[in-house]
Amino acid sequence: MSYQIARNYVSVTNIWCIVFNVGSRELTCLVSSMEH
Repeated sequence: MSYQIARNYVSVTNIWCIVFNVGSRELTCLVSSMEH
């Protein structure tokens, strides 16, 4: 259950990074992943 929630969170975070910060989404997503 927790694993599925984590995967859903990662998917939403990736979409947010792409929409919010297209120029440096790799860095933004990496930082977001590090925090969790």
